[in-house]
Amino acid sequence: MARHLDEEAAVDRKLLVDDDDHFQIPPPKGPAITIIEDGKVEEVVNPPLSKFGFFLVFIGLLLAIFLAALDQLIIGTALPALAEEFNGLSQISWVGTSYLMTASASTPVYGKMSDIFGRKPTFLFAIITFEIGSLICAVSVNMIMLIVGRAIAGVGLGGVFTMVLLIIAELVSMQERSKYQGLIGAVYGLSSVLGPIAGGLFTEHVSWRWCFYINLPIGAITVLVVSLFLHLKSPEGSVMAKLRRVDFLGIIILILAVIAFVTAVQGGGTSFAWNSATSIALFVVCGLLVILFFIVELNVAPEPIVPAAMFSNRSVYAGLALAFFLGSAFFGLIYYVSVYFQVVSGDTPLMSGLHQLPGSAGVVAFSIISGLVVSKTGQYVPFSIFGGCVAVIGTVFCSLWTLDTSTTVEYVGLFVFGVGIGSNIQVRVVAVQNAVEPRFIGVATALSTFFQTLGGAVGVAVLGAVFNNSLSSNLANLLPSAIVSLVIEQPTLIRTLVSADLQPAALQAFNSSITLAWKGWHTAICRLHQANVFECQTLISLSLGSLGLGFVHKQDANQLTNKNNCKQHGNMYNNLSASSS
Repeated sequence: MARHLDEEAAVDRKLLVDDDDHFQIPPPKGPAITIIEDGKVEEVVNPPLSKFGFFLVFIGLLLAIFLAALDQLIIGTALPALAEEFNGLSQISWVGTSYLMTASASTPVYGKMSDIFGRKPTFLFAIITFEIGSLICAVSVNMIMLIVGRAIAGVGLGGVFTMVLLIIAELVSMQERSKYQGLIGAVYGLSSVLGPIAGGLFTEHVSWRWCFYINLPIGAITVLVVSLFLHLKSPEGSVMAKLRRVDFLGIIILILAVIAFVTAVQGGGTSFAWNSATSIALFVVCGLLVILFFIVELNVAPEPIVPAAMFSNRSVYAGLALAFFLGSAFFGLIYYVSVYFQVVSGDTPLMSGLHQLPGSAGVVAFSIISGLVVSKTGQYVPFSIFGGCVAVIGTVFCSLWTLDTSTTVEYVGLFVFGVGIGSNIQVRVVAVQNAVEPRFIGVATALSTFFQTLGGAVGVAVLGAVFNNSLSSNLANLLPSAIVSLVIEQPTLIRTLVSADLQPAALQAFNSSITLAWKGWHTAICRLHQANVFECQTLISLSLGSLGLGFVHKQDANQLTNKNNCKQHGNMYNNLSASSS
């Protein structure tokens, strides 16, 4: 059975520079070993890469990260304009959900596909697919076409982050890797700052379509540079032989399970009732598919997408849960902040983007700070606790916004929330990577990205369902049904269609619906307990705090164990500890 393994004994190898000013680029932790089906062992050594070539390749990879991160956030400020042009506010959450749903389903697949087909071909496939989806979005003529384009772009996005990390692991040693990952984190942070602003500029002064057109030249540069200058030896074997190694059954089951789950969450309360036969059937089908996926991966697949070792590691479960809630909180909030500023506050798309800078600043600053501190001390659990608590506080701040809330208070809420999210961005990767043997780091990283993206898809879907349900109910008691339909489809019309005496109440309906949506996962609990707003917020804080402490406890319980494993396997913790001594 063909498997891609890392040679653990060579973990201390460094980048070498020869007299001709070339890097000798080692794969991660030494030469990669490919075990062919007949038992033949082949050592794969990548060809040398010049300093200039390495520089160009790394710039190309940074552009890919910039592109993917920008695309996740740039569309937020354009959502009201999209809803107005296509008359589709009720479908607007699908713009984000379809994107994150396909990205979630495809992310864990890319790790194994790159083992079979090679890092470079898999990365290029991801970028080109992303570009095709962006082009479809840019030329969309209706909401359905836009949603399809976002779904295709999501398939590409699912491979960008994972493949960039894996290619960096092929090009530099373990000791050098944190430096380059730090640069990647900085670029991601820069994109998170520029995304809302660029979206506002394009929407207000050019067209929302340029939120997608901008991806095309950047992606073209990445494809060109990587194609010409990145030289990684691909696994041996014919295309048919490689295709026979693909776990197609596991891939199909996983994709169907994700689609069933997100569709149930997205449609619940809008397209169908939560207790309807459709909703129940979707959740049941999802559960059955998950069980079937486990059975296939453990007993049927010759080369499973997820190795059996991942299923038995409690610390991995804790890290993946952290990634899931991180994604759901971040994307769930960011998608409706723009709607709040443009509809409730009456801001232009550009000002809406500028108003989001405090949140982006918090993410950037504390993702860098947490990365530096963790790399220096080797301790990541304190940041899990700190980040979780601060994110809850930030969410409570935002859920208290009213029509009379000052800009300063809004900025404080967004910044505090950003600090909490930023503190955990690096931690969720370190926690999972530290929990596994070196040869599983690639799979673990892909799974962490998968659960963060899946959490984002579910977060956007849940908030969309809560927002649409609440807004329809609030406006129905205030305005004629004809106006309600128009305002729901084109929210910015609220200031022209609604009379001056009713505008405050209508804006309050939007405000109440958005802040209720930000309570996200806990809306059902609030209704069950029939709690008022302050009781609901207390429930949110207590329940999230308990979840976070549970995950942190599981991580901490495995920390010393994995520290010992690092001595045997050269795991990340060993390098973190060494840097602090």
